[in-house]
Amino acid sequence: MPGPGRLARRGTRPTRSSMAHAVGRVTACTGARTAAKAGMVTISCTLNAATRAARRAGAVTLRVATTFRPTGGTARTSTQTVVLPKLGVRPCAVTG
Repeated sequence: MPGPGRLARRGTRPTRSSMAHAVGRVTACTGARTAAKAGMVTISCTLNAATRAARRAGAVTLRVATTFRPTGGTARTSTQTVVLPKLGVRPCAVTG
């Protein structure tokens, strides 16, 4: 972060019913951090249960917006597209 302020991240994905047209979007993840001074900040965007379930069905494409709001200043937002791969099925140990 270039100085003190708040950093927020929000990821959205197409709704299940609009996958072909990507018209409707729902929140997939959120995260936020506040910093008192300039420096490196790590911010996570924690996936919600519906998005984790969608990843079990297939890859999920997120539009992730990161907004920095400096203390006493104007917010700036940067957006990127992230593709999360399908979650694999974990093997089970069978004893018997």
